[in-house]
Amino acid sequence: MKNIKKELLTFAAIFTLIVVFDFIWLGIIQKSYFTEIIKKLNCGGSNKVNWPSIVITYFVMAFSLYYFVFHMAEENISLAMRLLRAILIAMAIYVVFDFTLLNMASAWGWNDAIKDIAWGNVLFVTVAVITHYIHRG
Repeated sequence: MKNIKKELLTFAAIFTLIVVFDFIWLGIIQKSYFTEIIKKLNCGGSNKVNWPSIVITYFVMAFSLYYFVFHMAEENISLAMRLLRAILIAMAIYVVFDFTLLNMASAWGWNDAIKDIAWGNVLFVTVAVITHYIHRG
């Protein structure tokens, strides 16, 4: 039987890390790039933030990483296996998102999709590494 407190702390760590790192990437490091992309995707429409959508998106991302990389894993899983699982989850989430957007929005190009998929993998691997050590402790 899994320790509920440990599982909740693991999920909370994953959620927090994803939000913080994604904010740093999107809101600081790549702010001007993504501001321009959002303007193009909105076709001059409102850039108003849809907070419920953002919260749900981050919850699903965090839950996917938590569930498949930590909860469903054996207790003594290696870091390498966690990273492989994190990459597979990131690829599934980001490829579906980016290639769907690539198909639906002419403003979203191949370079944008590849860059976002690469970021998703970096994000999930980084969060998995940090959480691996938190989870073990």
